[in-house]
Amino acid sequence: MKAAVLHAPYDLRIEDRPVPTPANRWVTISVEAAGICGTDVAVYEGKYAASLPRILGHEFCGRVLAVGGDVDGLEPGQRVMAEGSWCVGGEAPDDGTSHDPCMSRLALGRTADGCFCEVVAVPSSTVHAIPNSIRATEAQSITTLATAVRATQRAGELVNRRVVIVGPGHAGLLLLQVCLVAGVQSVSVVGTRDSRLHIARKLGAESVSNVRLASHEDWLQAPAHKEFDVAFEASGTASGLAACFELARRGGRVVSYGIINGTLDEVPGQEIYSKELTILGSRGAEGCYGEAIELLASGSVAVDPLVTHVIPIDQTKEGFAIATQRLEDALRIVLVP
Repeated sequence: MKAAVLHAPYDLRIEDRPVPTPANRWVTISVEAAGICGTDVAVYEGKYAASLPRILGHEFCGRVLAVGGDVDGLEPGQRVMAEGSWCVGGEAPDDGTSHDPCMSRLALGRTADGCFCEVVAVPSSTVHAIPNSIRATEAQSITTLATAVRATQRAGELVNRRVVIVGPGHAGLLLLQVCLVAGVQSVSVVGTRDSRLHIARKLGAESVSNVRLASHEDWLQAPAHKEFDVAFEASGTASGLAACFELARRGGRVVSYGIINGTLDEVPGQEIYSKELTILGSRGAEGCYGEAIELLASGSVAVDPLVTHVIPIDQTKEGFAIATQRLEDALRIVLVP
């Protein structure tokens, strides 16, 4: 089978690999579509640790190809998606309720071979059935959508709340839609690319602002943009988190949703004290996949406006080039066999 294998940062090769055979309690899945997410890009650039060489990718959908022993409820031909990581070593599952979450995990595309290939092997416990009504180019986003659901749960009550999202990438734009479904009063979006802010407007954002334009200062001075009940950091940057501290109202909540790999030197600590802010982290999507699938199946969340490129797996290197160049019109890049 074809597989996109990373040997070293920026050294991605399309190779022929054997089709995996499912072990006991595992399944193999024929990949229909896989999305390149920010974590994949960080691994590709050497900014996120991974054991190499490694088949990249962790967000995908497909059909069950074969099942190993002791697998119930799954059969060949069934449409499914799978979680991007799983607990190892017998630790407690990270189900959102434990105070001792599993910190030792295997992760597709980092410590286990991922989904940028034709067939991927995963534990059956990570697999979720999806209806045929959800197209493959939509279903590849279920993992990110589930993380957005998790972030809104971490934020607490959102009904009639005024929300701002910093970072209108793939994750931030899905989060925008989940917030609207949750019954917020309004959502504003702050970012650096007009094309993405335009999509945010079309998806229901009440106001948007480009931080790179002079008009952003005027936007910040408007009273309506100083009283956000909840500020979500979705850019994965310390500067984005700093912006959330500025935008949140006194007594408001800040949810760190994007993955920030560096230090927080840019974050103004005085804001935490003077505003008495509540700071919340949001990690992963455990327990939220079912709701994410329902949101897509019901049409409550749209993925198609976020997919800007659909390319074959043997052009995966070109897909990463698009992602790393940060082209204005590039958002979600989807790989297909």
